[in-house]
Amino acid sequence: MTFNEPRVVAALGFDNGINPPNRCSKQFGNCTDGNSATEPYIAVHPWILSHAEAVKRYRKKYQVLAPSSLWKISKNNAKNCERKAPEIHQK
Repeated sequence: MTFNEPRVVAALGFDNGINPPNRCSKQFGNCTDGNSATEPYIAVHPWILSHAEAVKRYRKKYQVLAPSSLWKISKNNAKNCERKAPEIHQK
């Protein structure tokens, strides 16, 4: 599992202050506190690290290259394809 659109969360919550926690520099929005130059990066940094770990784990445990193809598929789909391949070729 990974996070959806961390850039949007950082921009709307910590850059222009439209969404909670409503933090931004005064010149970027109607916020009482915040620093739009640094806080979006600080807020999203752990999300990006967790996404990178999820991608690394997915690539290591679940993703394989399809035979004679540049398309990538999950290991579960690859096993299903291998099981169905003899059936297809016999017809």
